Amino acid sequence: MGCACGTTTKEHVCSLKARGATEEIEKLAVDATFQCGNCGAKVNCKDNVCNPQPLD
Repeated sequence: MGCACGTTTKEHVCSLKARGATEEIEKLAVDATFQCGNCGAKVNCKDNVCNPQPLD
């Protein structure tokens, strides 16, 4: 499964939200170091969002 941004290598948080994968999203948010510049999702790996921005 891919993402709306076109990636097919890793499922982004927005794709996980669309299919209701709350548990998976919570795991990705532990010790978040990046935030998506599009939707604001906070994650611990920049590969899990469409537009990764480092958290300050």
